[in-house]
Amino acid sequence: MQPNKNSADDYGISDDKLASFASSIEIPACPRVIVEMTQAQNASSPDMREIARLAEQDPAMTAALLKTVNSPFFGLRAKMLSVQQAVMFLGMRNVINIVTAIALKNASGDVHGDGVRYFWDQASVTAAFAADLANRIVGLARDEVYIHVLFRDAAIPLMIAHRVKSGQLSQAVQADKQLYMAQVEIEQRSIDHAVIGYHFTKKWLLPERTQQSVRMHLNIEMFLGGAQKEEVAKWVSLQIAIGYLAEHIMREHFGLPHSELWMTSQIDAFLRYVDIGRAEFDKITLEMLDEKKGSSMMDDLVSMS
Repeated sequence: MQPNKNSADDYGISDDKLASFASSIEIPACPRVIVEMTQAQNASSPDMREIARLAEQDPAMTAALLKTVNSPFFGLRAKMLSVQQAVMFLGMRNVINIVTAIALKNASGDVHGDGVRYFWDQASVTAAFAADLANRIVGLARDEVYIHVLFRDAAIPLMIAHRVKSGQLSQAVQADKQLYMAQVEIEQRSIDHAVIGYHFTKKWLLPERTQQSVRMHLNIEMFLGGAQKEEVAKWVSLQIAIGYLAEHIMREHFGLPHSELWMTSQIDAFLRYVDIGRAEFDKITLEMLDEKKGSSMMDDLVSMS
């Protein structure tokens, strides 16, 4: 995710041209399991057993959920042996967000090729780093930051698929990792993906501040001291800042290049915003990487970079 510097006006959702483009992108329907789990969570007397039962309806979802929860990236000391145990240990919101993250990646399942797989590997690693950072330095809920990072660029695979289908791009883009990621960087510079991502989060029933953090994540003036038209809630801007810092860790330590838009002054601005110095940030980064050694996800990303 490469930050772009535009005026605050560019981040509204009322622009007719952007709204028209957004309507042309086919956003996947919110999976029924997420709708039902959200309804169960919002019931007057939420029942953790019902959340677990809903998650267990799909054996593939159950397997993916337990694999995610027990991965080094989630950082649990005890292995979860059942969905019910995971719900009791992690809480309903955490489990719903993990199910949402799994469903989000599955929503791109009709698009095959190394490019889109690599995109989601990169996004997943960055989201995991963000969740860990949030827990260590600002006390944000890990699950909210994790889901923010996954959804902030989630519209991009949909946009690329749309451009391929409409003939704007060759089908080879989806199969070739380098071509695909080059197109990802082009899309990241456009506010279109933030607008479509916002509609995506609304359709998938994500919390209001996650909707706003996805919509506003390109507006870095809030960190650089530039004027902005609308006030951004503190928790929303913290999610955005942590996402950028996690991106920096992922790119630096896997040897992935930063674009010319990424400047040291921006990183320092994010660090000032979360009230942490560069030396402490570097120390935390080394600790995180050491703890996550042996993760197959990290190994895969390194081998593909």
